Amino acid sequence: MSTEEAQAQKQLQQQKISREISALAEKNGCTLAQLVIAWCLKNDPVQCMLVGPTTIQELTSYLQALQVNKTKAWLFYCHTHINSYHVIITS
Repeated sequence: MSTEEAQAQKQLQQQKISREISALAEKNGCTLAQLVIAWCLKNDPVQCMLVGPTTIQELTSYLQALQVNKTKAWLFYCHTHINSYHVIITS
């Protein structure tokens, strides 16, 4: 497999994971950004999180991540899909 094919395969895998995480966010009634922020806040190994809201509305939305329901099953699912694959999510 060439380097280009490997990169394309990795990109497809990350897109699939991103879709799964987006579906989980929708199922939990939050945005993708809120879900990822909530995961970062609850995941002890995460020591620093950078967010870059460009509007007051985005900042308000990000702060609503504090209210996302964080069950153990949800955290395990997020940990498996976000941490294991080092997915970078931008919104």
